Amino acid sequence: MNTCRSTSLRSKMPFTPFHLGPALLLGLVFFRWINLPALLIGSIIADVEGFSNVFLGVDYPIHGYLHTYLGALGAGIILALLVYSLRRKISPLMTYLHLQQDFTFLSVFVGSVVGTFSHVFLDSFLYTDIKPFFPSMYNPFLGVFSSGAVYGFCMATLLLGLLYYVGVFLLGKKEMSQKK
Repeated sequence: MNTCRSTSLRSKMPFTPFHLGPALLLGLVFFRWINLPALLIGSIIADVEGFSNVFLGVDYPIHGYLHTYLGALGAGIILALLVYSLRRKISPLMTYLHLQQDFTFLSVFVGSVVGTFSHVFLDSFLYTDIKPFFPSMYNPFLGVFSSGAVYGFCMATLLLGLLYYVGVFLLGKKEMSQKK
């Protein structure tokens, strides 16, 4: 991994909510099979590297090992164990949001790993210091899409995800309860 930190990398925001858009839409569309909290957390957990670097002064690359598929897999496994162990505490919030789900270990694991992998995948288009297939230094995704295209995709999926949530999970539940 490249451990040097350039000024331009330090000036980048270490956490953006952009990753939540694709995760939200994907999690709602595949709601029966993928645990939504695990997917959402997984989609942003890799940014702990940049956060610790910029805000805590830790001397670590902004896009380090969590921004590789190998590191993302490890983070996804740990996150799955954590979310699954906290399922009784998370469930009331999900019920309040009309997003009740069974927290099977498989759905939590899938959500966690898909979330962490999606983060690596999206960032791989944008940043020269990301090596998604570490230990290989090759990044075949870099520059395939412009940053504007990637950010636009993330914003569009966030909007679609929110509309889907309102339409299906909020309005859809009320209509179903009125029919009974």
